[in-house]
Amino acid sequence: MKLRKCFLTIMMVFVMAFSLTACGGSSSSKDTSTEAKADKEETDEEDVEEVDTEDTKDADAEEDGSWYDYSDLLTVCFQGVSDAGEVAVFVASDDMSFAVLGVADPESAQSVSFAGDLTEDESTGYLTITDETSEQTLTFEVIDNGDETYTLDMGDTGKLTITACTQDEAFELLDTLDTYTEPVS
Repeated sequence: MKLRKCFLTIMMVFVMAFSLTACGGSSSSKDTSTEAKADKEETDEEDVEEVDTEDTKDADAEEDGSWYDYSDLLTVCFQGVSDAGEVAVFVASDDMSFAVLGVADPESAQSVSFAGDLTEDESTGYLTITDETSEQTLTFEVIDNGDETYTLDMGDTGKLTITACTQDEAFELLDTLDTYTEPVS
């Protein structure tokens, strides 16, 4: 369990650090290939094979049934942290009718998530996610902090501060939560 907790913490730190670095600028260059070495036991020569990383990522997503399966639907992506230091990820459809919110505590390796219809209370402006599986709801206010971050204020439950991220960053974080945390709700 301690090894699992350590690994989860390292993975989440890596994902968050990568996201902060990657969000800092734009790049028009395309990642075309990586090199792989052939097994030295079979031959003394080094064989270099080019691998298209996009095709590899797509193939892995199809095999694993990952969040990449929903890339056409979940196009609005944010990530951040809670007041208590928990890692958070929020993804939604373009029309904001469906959303996923995942929050994980790296120390306990536990997570909570809500995935389902997203509705807005016209009188208060509060948003509510109704989880498709548990039918539980989570209601929160979205506050624009004016610095390209948003606060999701859930009242007594706590607050999350999130910032826009790429779809890859959000899906990697969701896959990490699914793989390395124990859901508690």
